[in-house]
Amino acid sequence: MNTYIILSRFSPEAFDHPKHFLELADQVSKKIKEECPNVK
Repeated sequence: MNTYIILSRFSPEAFDHPKHFLELADQVSKKIKEECPNVK
């Protein structure tokens, strides 16, 4: 099975609190699952 890594860059001002990063990660995960349902 292939492994893919998503590299992203964010400015320090993008998140006031670490919780915001977790929220963004959840949004990205949901979007990937919607567009690529066979990806695990």
